[in-house]
Amino acid sequence: MSERAGQSDATEAPADSHQDSAKPGEGTTRGQFFKLGAVGAAALAAGAVELGRSSPPAGAVTNGNMIIGGTNTVTSQSNVTSLNGPFEVITTDATINDYPAIYGSNPTSIGVFGISNSGQGVWGIAQTGGDGVRGYNQAALPTAASGFGVHGVSAGSASAVYGEALGSGGGAAGLWGTSVGGPSLALGPTSIAVPPTSGAWLTGEFLVAGNGSLWYCYKAGSPGSWSQLNGGGVRPLSAPQRAYSSTDVGSGAPMNQGETRTITIAGVVSGVPSSAVGVVVNVTVHNTVGGGYLTIYPAGASLPGTSSINWSASGQSIANGITIGLGTGGAISVFANAGVPAGTPATQVIVDINAYIL
Repeated sequence: MSERAGQSDATEAPADSHQDSAKPGEGTTRGQFFKLGAVGAAALAAGAVELGRSSPPAGAVTNGNMIIGGTNTVTSQSNVTSLNGPFEVITTDATINDYPAIYGSNPTSIGVFGISNSGQGVWGIAQTGGDGVRGYNQAALPTAASGFGVHGVSAGSASAVYGEALGSGGGAAGLWGTSVGGPSLALGPTSIAVPPTSGAWLTGEFLVAGNGSLWYCYKAGSPGSWSQLNGGGVRPLSAPQRAYSSTDVGSGAPMNQGETRTITIAGVVSGVPSSAVGVVVNVTVHNTVGGGYLTIYPAGASLPGTSSINWSASGQSIANGITIGLGTGGAISVFANAGVPAGTPATQVIVDINAYIL
């Protein structure tokens, strides 16, 4: 059911008149449209609420039934007006276009609070030049960190805050934020593994991992295709860091023919964060036996049919620089293959880290 409010055949009241006895639905501002539906979620408005303000006011009430077009004040939650269905106010009068259809103000808590089990808790539409929903937190810094202009919470699969721009051009943003002394947009970390390994994801979605890295879904799917946006590239260390030396293990045992050793790098070698996905290393073989080679590859991966460094005779000392991805546990594996019997010494090995990759 809907009815046009504020339209009357009677002569309008003079500017200095008041309607203190107005009932809900009467004495509304000219040009407003008010309708109540039979089903939907509850909408709660706490604090002072003004709907389509104009002069003269339709009246004022404290802790009573809401007056449309008037000033309504509630001093406790028990006196909040609850509507058991959709509640919509549309302002069509051009003389009041500087005022919002619904305005909520509360000095210590929530100005407008909406809950919905299946639809929208709060939904605003601006026809031209306005904002569908605008939130403003006027607390002075640094206390502003404890409040939000717009705060959305989703307990299901729907979006907590959703913005859609139907216009075009640089000013038609689906979601826009600005700040005087803080971040314009803040994304909190998720508790799931990032990038995701399951679930359906949409192009354009962002995730912040527990380590602070920012990921972007550039192709929808299950789990979609993701790219890390922050950091990235090669990050040289201030000085090379030794990750491994076979002469420091036990009594200085060299690597044997056919042996594989695993070396943890990320979060262990000084200067290399746990979020590193690769490293630039300098690998050295010395006290070689016969001819042979080493293969360095990400831990947990299959042994590739390539070599990382080669030697051709006994007693050589040779170094080579390589770039390698980090595998399971942020580690690399080193495999030795030489022309000597299995289980006998092939070479001593040194691994130094020059840079890491995010």
